[in-house]
Amino acid sequence: MNDEPPFYGDQIQGDRNYQEDSFSIKVFGNETLLLLCDGMGGHVAGKQASSLAVEEFVQGFSQHIDSPSYKRLETGLTMANSAIQQKVSQSAELKGMGTTLVAVHLSGDTIYWVSVGDSPLWLVRENKIQRLNADHSLAGVFKKLVEQGQMTAQDAANDPKRHALLSSVSGDEIKHVDLRESAFELLKGDCLLLASDGLETLSDEDIIRLVAGNDKPKKTVALLLDAVTTYQKPQQDNATVMVYRHGMPSGKTSKFSFFTSSVSMLLSMFLVAVLLILGAWQW
Repeated sequence: MNDEPPFYGDQIQGDRNYQEDSFSIKVFGNETLLLLCDGMGGHVAGKQASSLAVEEFVQGFSQHIDSPSYKRLETGLTMANSAIQQKVSQSAELKGMGTTLVAVHLSGDTIYWVSVGDSPLWLVRENKIQRLNADHSLAGVFKKLVEQGQMTAQDAANDPKRHALLSSVSGDEIKHVDLRESAFELLKGDCLLLASDGLETLSDEDIIRLVAGNDKPKKTVALLLDAVTTYQKPQQDNATVMVYRHGMPSGKTSKFSFFTSSVSMLLSMFLVAVLLILGAWQW
């Protein structure tokens, strides 16, 4: 019996003396919301931005439960951005604060997502890794230039501006949003990873190897974060990762199965007792 849920998340600070990442896992009946924000703006502002965005997004998403998934995700993003705008207007010290955001709505065998910024949503399927969401940073632009032969891969990897964001949740009009409006189908065994860019210390090959070597989300998360720590990258950024393994039986399902089988056994024992009493009475 497997008592572990099919999703888990955790984080490390890296070489920073503060944590700007925030994440949340919310279960609504048979649906699950995975949400991760990587704040920017320094010690105080970055953490406030990511925490506030997570809180307000969940509230917005929870409203209008009969609306299509993408509309609920869109509402969550709008509320998160408006909350940051209001916060910045109340304090000049918080000007410039903002956050990336990536959210996934899981329902049955399908997912929808919304993202702003460079926090990746990866799919690992059959030992291959694919980024599902758009990269709203110069790194994404550089990648296209490399594919077109207009820039070398080495120059793209070493450019100090590669992490500059083209879009963020900062209270202003959001320039770029990746909103999945049609269902994306998952297959049994698929592994989803939501992460802050601090996890990109690991190569695609590292991630595939660690994901393929373990089907337990909690253990997978620990292996990924331990690997980041082991690399000892100078000025390692905060790293947060959330893992969801599709088709993995949850603890709730296992306990429910145990409960139903226990009830069946009790009913059988009761019927046997009744038959014995009736037999003795007739005798």
